[in-house]
Amino acid sequence: MRFLWLFRNFLSKIISIMKILLVKSFPKLTSVGNLAKGLKKRGHDVYVVIPGNHSDSKRMRAFGIKTCVIDFLNPKCYYSNSNLINTPLFKRIVAFLKKESFDVINLSLPQARKIWGVAAYVSGRGIITSTIRGFEKDYNKISNYFDEAIITVSRALKQHLVLEGISRNRIYAIPNGLDIKEIDAIPEDKLYLHKELDLKPGIKIIGMIAYFYNYCSKGHKVFLDAARIILKEFPDVRFALVGDNLVADGFREHFEDYAHKIGIRNKVFFLGEREDIFSIISSLYICVLPSQAEGCANVLLEAMARKIPNVASRIESIEEIVKDGSTGILFTPGKATSLAKSLKVLLNNPRLAKRMGILGRKRLLGRFQVNKMAKEYEDLFKKLIKRRALNAKT
Repeated sequence: MRFLWLFRNFLSKIISIMKILLVKSFPKLTSVGNLAKGLKKRGHDVYVVIPGNHSDSKRMRAFGIKTCVIDFLNPKCYYSNSNLINTPLFKRIVAFLKKESFDVINLSLPQARKIWGVAAYVSGRGIITSTIRGFEKDYNKISNYFDEAIITVSRALKQHLVLEGISRNRIYAIPNGLDIKEIDAIPEDKLYLHKELDLKPGIKIIGMIAYFYNYCSKGHKVFLDAARIILKEFPDVRFALVGDNLVADGFREHFEDYAHKIGIRNKVFFLGEREDIFSIISSLYICVLPSQAEGCANVLLEAMARKIPNVASRIESIEEIVKDGSTGILFTPGKATSLAKSLKVLLNNPRLAKRMGILGRKRLLGRFQVNKMAKEYEDLFKKLIKRRALNAKT
């Protein structure tokens, strides 16, 4: 018994500082960046790998996080008839993993799971985990073979994976978190967008922040159709769409044309991809997210951080964030009339909008902070390392 106690005490000491690799198959880091900083603040040695340069990678390096850019998205580098082939780049990844000898490798998004999951398995280094961040169309069931644990960013996603046949005991739900101190350090200007767009201070701006991914999943058409309804009763309201095409050209342009078609183009601003998201959010009256599916939508948390009320689709993952009637309003997904009705409630009641914003921030501080997210990841990683060491011992 004493030997077992000494062994466990030894394990707790040697894994107090972990060497952790985070790989994401998209250059913009968002929640992965928050996790990296959160783990770094907790004293761990954190590496990040992304497939292309982005301003987020510069911020990671400035924070002391080793960030590598490796283009692993070109399928010709790895696959022939859907089978992995032995290429110089794949060998380089395996050699990188062997050299660095990470304690834990965490993978986000399908292509990272495919390529780095196989490479990590071949290298024989590190505990492999994956974070599932959305209801991915290209969900890689084969990648589950390599994972010792799967992390989902919502309980709804966990239940979805259970229905897909994955053991509930292998899945851990850990929601995204924000660094509230970092956000609060950004100046808050309620007229930030008004100045940029040359709008009078009293004009209310309703905003939607989302990539133009396809024609329906994020709900851009619903947003514009609701805007047309609102403008009939509130002609002074303005609407802002923040984001650009995600994977292919044409989607944003389609909705710009649609705004022309329904006669509201002069009341809607397409702002493109922006780095000043928190400054933009500060000058919104309402933040809207009409998605058909979400994992753990960061934009809802970002609005809560700035005390801006959310109006969002009534889907399970969003219900885990926005409390209907308290921190925001939920409407029927895909229904512009339902969205417009919800917006009218807050347009007619500024005091209610302000109260929901205040309650939203309180909810954020209680559940969706980066230190809490990082602590839950840390606890899980340590648990997996201890379990592997004990299994090896026996």
